[in-house]
Amino acid sequence: MTKYLLLLLLAGLTACVSSSPRSLKKTDLTQSKKVQVIQSHHDISSEKGKFSVEYFDDYAYNIYHYKEQNVIADADFIDDKGEVYWNYESTFNSSGNVTSVSIFVRGKLNTLMKNKIVDGLAVEEVYYDDEDQIKYSNLKEYNSDKVMSKKTDLDAEGKVVLVTECDYKEGKPILMTKKLPSGKVKETIKFENNSFGDAIKEVEFNPEKEDSRVVYYEYEYDQYDNWVRQYIYNQDRILVGVNVRYITYSNDNKIITEFDIIGEWFILGKENEGFTFNEDHTFYWGDKSAQLGSWSFDVKKSVLTLKEMDGNEREMEFNCELKGGLLRLSKEGEKKVMKLEKRSSVIDDKFGIKVAEKAFLGKWKVVKGEEKTIEFLPDHELIITSANNETQKGYWDFDFEKALFHMKKGSEELNEYPYFFEEGQLKFYNHYLEEVLTLEPIKATL
Repeated sequence: MTKYLLLLLLAGLTACVSSSPRSLKKTDLTQSKKVQVIQSHHDISSEKGKFSVEYFDDYAYNIYHYKEQNVIADADFIDDKGEVYWNYESTFNSSGNVTSVSIFVRGKLNTLMKNKIVDGLAVEEVYYDDEDQIKYSNLKEYNSDKVMSKKTDLDAEGKVVLVTECDYKEGKPILMTKKLPSGKVKETIKFENNSFGDAIKEVEFNPEKEDSRVVYYEYEYDQYDNWVRQYIYNQDRILVGVNVRYITYSNDNKIITEFDIIGEWFILGKENEGFTFNEDHTFYWGDKSAQLGSWSFDVKKSVLTLKEMDGNEREMEFNCELKGGLLRLSKEGEKKVMKLEKRSSVIDDKFGIKVAEKAFLGKWKVVKGEEKTIEFLPDHELIITSANNETQKGYWDFDFEKALFHMKKGSEELNEYPYFFEEGQLKFYNHYLEEVLTLEPIKATL
């Protein structure tokens, strides 16, 4: 079987999507600029309090190409089969403003957007279909910092369909209000941002349905303060997904050594397929069920050679690049590129269980019954304070998979309660689902 494995490898290579960074003129060698970002989304699973990334045979990811000003110029959106489903290409004027965007679906022009630029700002966007007929448009207004403060969406006849107003604090968005032509609020979105300007909390509210959706985010950053992992949490701060980015920079021209190649690599978009390159220059393909062959690497040429070890001396050579954290293999004269990633499927507790704990931390007041407060501390200690300032210490913990909260007051036995977060309150129930305790957060005052 081994004599066919390299042929399977080649088939796997040609099934991948071509993606090579565009060459950019470097105007400042001391500054690292983004050239390309490959971004994918993964669901999260949990077992016994540990979170891990789920991988499937799914090639779906997005590729963003940047121009010199760290502005996205083009983007490709790949479907689960590894084909470009839709993409867009932008044109710019001499000042770096986007003048038009062409949107393609399955390679066919679907929409063309043209920008009207006034004093360096895009004040109007008009979208045309493939027959050059107007589909819709929008008008933009800006504040004194030249940041968009209002966007008015118009239909093909020029009638207002939606008005979006944006509020900022220290240059970062904090509130987006969407209004109908009548002035009635359709939706609001509130943002909380970290010091890097990335959203750590979003609250969407629909006044008509009186329904809100809360999403939390945590991030891992690279050495240039760009996020490479964005962890997504539901309103109970339970981890539900992660976005992963591989970022190629303008100065990403590291010379590859054998040490860089050693280790376990997975094909981007495949559940299990990949390589394990061993220090003794043997390698495995796939699940390591059989030793496949030997490998060698020419540092000067940056060429990786794979050789079978079944006596037929079959060899394959690949041009090799390590950019944006991905090992990229290609055949001479071919456009297809196999992208390999190293994976760490188990997620650090600080992005899993520790974030879930944040939902409980702080001081709460009892809504019904005796007047008192309960404070949940990070070390799983709790402090109950009555109306006459008498305090009682205890212990708390929770099982997010079973939605059970454990609480022990003083010398009492440990009690177990099903819990729910509802409309900003924390509610505890007995096992007959009768409400036994409702808490409301006490917001800190300056």
